Amino acid sequence: MFPIQDCSRPGRFPFWVALIILANIVVFYFETASPNLDLFISQFAIIPFRINFSEITTLTPFVSSLFLHGGILHLAINMWFLWIFGDNVEARLGFLFPVFYLLSGIAGAYLQYSVSATSDIPNLGASGAVAGVMGAYLVLFPKNQIQTLIPIFIIGPIVDLPAALILIYWFFIQFFSGLGTAVFPIVLITGGVAYFAHIGGFLTGFLLGKFLSYFYIERPHPGGLLKGQLSKAVFP
Repeated sequence: MFPIQDCSRPGRFPFWVALIILANIVVFYFETASPNLDLFISQFAIIPFRINFSEITTLTPFVSSLFLHGGILHLAINMWFLWIFGDNVEARLGFLFPVFYLLSGIAGAYLQYSVSATSDIPNLGASGAVAGVMGAYLVLFPKNQIQTLIPIFIIGPIVDLPAALILIYWFFIQFFSGLGTAVFPIVLITGGVAYFAHIGGFLTGFLLGKFLSYFYIERPHPGGLLKGQLSKAVFP
């Protein structure tokens, strides 16, 4: 299943989503234009065996790696999913959206690192952060309809499906694929899809979305969290 369009638009331009997409495109340009691509990747991607939590300079790739991509298709798919699912989430979170995005990405990158801490294979990509946006979308907009391509021999019908169905299906694909790499760790050794980054980012976004949902009425003020109304806040 490949999402084409969210049928419920938020009615406002997704400024932060657009800015993040632009940042990814600009970084990808510098990445591909670099005279020494291997050096560029080595400097800004996560090289797991180099991570040393007692040296902060080795930890900056947990952020910088979120803006690198392994190719134009990798970039395009990540940005497409961010554009589809990010606008509604941004409308809810307002200026907190980029913080949420980075936290989800860092959490996903950390989980991927934790299962391959001795590897010298670079970890890079926005997938974990985008997965976090999808996790929050599942909490906040589970009933939204998504125009979805159902591939049958490459092409197929486009139908409206509930967001919850698409996102839960996507997560279980990542989960079981991640289990597969754990059982057959050759993928972690030789490189491939960072399933654990997807899992970690999605779960982080889901939990943060669940927490933040307590600060909203069903139709929050478009200004975001701090301008919304506290309708379900729980105080100890």
